[in-house]
This record gives sequence, C-alpha cells and structure tokens, in this order.
Amino acid sequence: MVLAPVTLATKHGKNISSELKSTITQGKIPAMEYLGCGYDILYGNPLIDDGSLVDPGYRNPIISFTLTQYRGKARKDPKYASVPGAWIRPLVSCRRSSERTVVKSMKDYQKALAVDSEVGFGSIDDSVKFALSAGYAESAGINLSKTRRLHIQRNYCFLLEAALPVNGQYAFKKSFEIAVSLLTPNFRTSSETCTTIRYSMNPDHPDCVEHVKPWMNLFELFGTHFTYNIKIGGRLTELEQVNASKSGKRSNAQAKARADIQVTKSVAAGSVGVDGTKMSNNSNMTNVSFSYVNVLGGSPIGNADDEDEYLAWIHSIPNNPMPIRSQLAPLSKLFRSQALKEAYDDAMEFYMALNGLRNYPEKKEATK
Repeated sequence: MVLAPVTLATKHGKNISSELKSTITQGKIPAMEYLGCGYDILYGNPLIDDGSLVDPGYRNPIISFTLTQYRGKARKDPKYASVPGAWIRPLVSCRRSSERTVVKSMKDYQKALAVDSEVGFGSIDDSVKFALSAGYAESAGINLSKTRRLHIQRNYCFLLEAALPVNGQYAFKKSFEIAVSLLTPNFRTSSETCTTIRYSMNPDHPDCVEHVKPWMNLFELFGTHFTYNIKIGGRLTELEQVNASKSGKRSNAQAKARADIQVTKSVAAGSVGVDGTKMSNNSNMTNVSFSYVNVLGGSPIGNADDEDEYLAWIHSIPNNPMPIRSQLAPLSKLFRSQALKEAYDDAMEFYMALNGLRNYPEKKEATK
C-alpha cells in the first residue's frame, strides 16, 4: 500500500505535524502506553475485535519509561530518559487506498491479520500466529470458500512512530517483575508430570502449581510477546464478504469513493475522537453477504464513502490516536536468566497445546 505525506491544517492554523512536535516536547502523547506493552499472538486480532473495539491481543504494560526533552546544544530531539536507544519521530502520512486484499480461506485470513503486526525474533510457526482470532472469526460467521470471499481494504493515517531497543536495559513494571520472579527453569521436565489435560482440569494440582502455573499466569497477564515498535494514528478498515458466484456492479458513487484519493483538503477537527465500529449499509451489490467498517483511532465515522466524513475523521485522529501497526518480540528477550530464556520455548509449546494449537519448528529449520 502506498502512503503519500500530506499537510493537514487545523482550525488554529497549525498543521498536525507542528502540533505533534509540540505535544511530544511536552511529553503528552496519547496511546504511547501501548509501547512496551504485553501482547498475546494467539488471541491477537489487529483488525480489532468487533465487541471490544480494540485488538484483544493487548495485555498489561511491561516496560516503564519516561519521555523528556533533551536540551543539548546540537540535539534537540525528544528522547526517552530511562531507556537508552529508544526514539520517537513524527510520521504524518495519510492516503486513501484503492487496493483490496482478497481472502479466500481462513489461512489467508490469518495472513491478513498479520499485515499490521510483525512478529519476529522467535521460532513460532506462522500457522499459530493469530490462530485463535481466526478460529473465532470462522465461528462468528465469516465463512470462506471458493465462491465466498472476504474483501479487506485498509486506509491509514500515521502520526508518529516510536520504538524501544529489543535488547535494552529496561525498568519493568512491578507486576511484571513479580510474575517473572515466580518462574522456574526446566519447564520441559515439569510438564512431563503436569500434562495439558491435567492442567486444564486443575491448575492447582501438586504437579502443576509450582512450576507450570506461574508460566501460564505470565502468559495470561502479559501475553507471549511485547511491543517494541508502534506506529500511532488512525486506521479505517472496510470488510465485505462477497459471493463470487453472483454478479454485481458497484454504483458510480461507490467506484468514486473507492478510488485512490490523496487527501489534501483542510477540515477543522470539531469533535472528540474515540475508537469505534460502525456498520455500513451503503453496498448496492446483491452479492455482498455483509459489509462493515472498523475504525481504530479518531472519531467514529457514519459513512466511509462520504469524503467530508472521511476528512473529518482524519482531523479527529490527533486527539485520540491508537496503535495501528506494531512490531513484536517474545517475552524471552526481556529475561536476564539464560535458563528462563530456554524454558520460554517449552512453556510456549505447552501454552499453545493448552489452547488446542501445535507449533511446527521443524518447518523453520528446513528453510534455514
């Protein structure tokens, strides 16, 4: 997807980029709490959950940091005072896209979920990433086949990007420190007596409570990974389930609305923005089973095809931005103990099996 930078003016005559720089200097950046936050890649859904209106993969915050303004002679960029190597920068870029992702199977749907969340630094197979969200989508009525497909169109408005060093020296939240202090190494040995069946029936079983349960509690509270890079702004995602066996044509108005439109028009931001989801009933296509719009960041939008509403949504984003893209690393990167780093992989295998999933690391080895 191509994104072109644009200048967006506000009612005070300042452009959004200038306001962001001023906000960063003051250390007040909405949605920054999602940086250094826990994330569960099994339950994550970057397309956002229709019920909670937020990605259900996010868990409790893990890393503590403070944003301050560096006032040296040569360097005036904002820095993280407590995390050397961290950075933040404005990334003002908005453009409406005409590109659509066509999803033909649940495997394709899993890949579509991964577009906005990059998972790295681990041996987790692609088949388990966002697998539980894909399964939920299937049970909730997203039925895909050779004749029934899902069309996904994403429109982005980026405001800024922030990142932490993956192997940094962090100050952790107290709750995370306590959870890690309860972990024990040699998880594989412990799981020989505490099987997934035994644990699911009674987590407090004598064979499970001391060595296995603390790991499962860690994943429940803080997820399996943490966010080390986030892009903040707004994302408008349009989804349509289409029966490919039927024919239908879009109206001229819809074709125009779906065209590749570079946003250059200035609109005053007049309402407080919150993330939300609105149903869209504007489709005139007889082959569309359902059509709806997910809004993450900014104010709700009633009609995604209306250009004025779309522009108004863009100008509401600086007041209420959200993380719309992220990069994730496994929690093991945060452990100081090598024994715990090694035990993490075994604990992850157990956690996946507990959720009915299986990892296939041999596939990774075969590609090396």
